[in-house]
Amino acid sequence: FFAPANITIAPGDTVKWTWVGGFHTVTSGADCTADGVFSSAATREVGTVFNSPAGSYDMAGAYPYHCAVGSHCSGSGMEGVVNVDEERFLSASSNPHDVNNAYSIDAVLIGAGAGGYNPLAPTGTAYRTFLAQLNGEFDPDTAAGCFADHCDWRVPKISELQTILTGPEAGPGQERSCDTPPCIDAAFAAVGGPTVSGCYWSSTSANEGVTAGGTPDADAWSANFGPATGVVGAGEIDYQCNGDSSALQPVRAVRVGTCQ
Repeated sequence: FFAPANITIAPGDTVKWTWVGGFHTVTSGADCTADGVFSSAATREVGTVFNSPAGSYDMAGAYPYHCAVGSHCSGSGMEGVVNVDEERFLSASSNPHDVNNAYSIDAVLIGAGAGGYNPLAPTGTAYRTFLAQLNGEFDPDTAAGCFADHCDWRVPKISELQTILTGPEAGPGQERSCDTPPCIDAAFAAVGGPTVSGCYWSSTSANEGVTAGGTPDADAWSANFGPATGVVGAGEIDYQCNGDSSALQPVRAVRVGTCQ
């Protein structure tokens, strides 16, 4: 069976299915009938990953899917629904300065280059809501301008987050311990606004050479401002802090400029 079988996402999000056992497919369509939008290959290989193709969930609505192998759907009820909710997309974007907002980074990688480097395609809500609002692009009909009169805000690289992190994997010159989260440089905290305790997304994909590991089409690096999770300690970095890049986490924005 699919677990969970029914999920709710924002328009444009990518859904990832991971095989944990059995011989199955992921096939779009209601009533155990393929609709031709997408279908994975049938496999029993544990760890196989299938991502919904681009454009599959751009519009609000309910999108059934099922396993097309034998009677797995009609006989065993192996089916589910992806609910695309416009309100989920809009709610996180109502105030981009709300420190409690959380976004997906959706690390869809493009164009493998020398050494395996792949930049991230901007598909997650961190790009489509958070940065779009800061850069005056969220609603072209009612654009209120760019934040602080600058329209080049972006998601920071993991190395940039490490310059304000404190703890074992903080950047050079930073404190190497964090007793009380959030694990953030005190001087930056005084001017940089509030920080929630937890993992913040970076724009660095898992295969950009920070360390070995990660699933190239699913993972992006995070900096954990604490407390420790089951995966990563306070003041450390990891490429699966709360899961892959579809997980919801806080995001900061940076830009090129000079501090006054």
